[in-house]
Amino acid sequence: MFSKNLITRLLNIEYPLIQAPMSPLTTPELVASVSNAGGMGSEAGGHRGSFLTNDIETIEQSTIGLQSLLSQTTQFIDPTVYPLIAAGGIMDGIGLANAIRSGASGVQMGTRFLTCEESIKLVPEAHRKLLLEAKNDINNLRPTVLTRAYTGKPARGIQTAITDHFRASGNKEKVLLPWQIQSQLVLPLCKFAAETKQIDFMQLWAGQNYARCENQSATAIVNQTIEQACKILTGN
Repeated sequence: MFSKNLITRLLNIEYPLIQAPMSPLTTPELVASVSNAGGMGSEAGGHRGSFLTNDIETIEQSTIGLQSLLSQTTQFIDPTVYPLIAAGGIMDGIGLANAIRSGASGVQMGTRFLTCEESIKLVPEAHRKLLLEAKNDINNLRPTVLTRAYTGKPARGIQTAITDHFRASGNKEKVLLPWQIQSQLVLPLCKFAAETKQIDFMQLWAGQNYARCENQSATAIVNQTIEQACKILTGN
């Protein structure tokens, strides 16, 4: 059970902040067709919610930013009746407040937690370092890309030699293996690269806003995000 807090009372919602796996949808019609919808903007890191659509079409159609997606989705559903969870580029209370104002019932934050203190044993050191140092050299950020290189399914991560190799091929369908088979080919290489800190051959999941990552506890991230959003939404 989630405990009630200021933002849940203020907005009369039950779950203000969610950090958990989900399969978001990327078009307003699909988001509106389910009772507890997850709207994933193009900014979001990790896999797309694309098992019901063709992978190539998913990549081509994953161009709607979160704010536009929420605006369009709320034309189809009433978020007060059907909870709408927003994901994509949300790193702080400003992002949470903007999502709430745009009709979301709550948000999912993923990239922001990749560098939390609790993730030290889960995220390779070189990956964490890249994310944390990004804010110090904002003009030379590595771009993120939507790629099928690691698992065979579209996902957003930081550009590497691996994503470049599979993207550069003129016959993508022939060189990319199906879901889960592609990972058996690539992930052993990524694991070795992580152990030897060779960034260009690692699997570096991240959303477009990854330069906002900081080294904090998960508790601090949640509390600061909610506190900042509450101040914005209440005008205090």
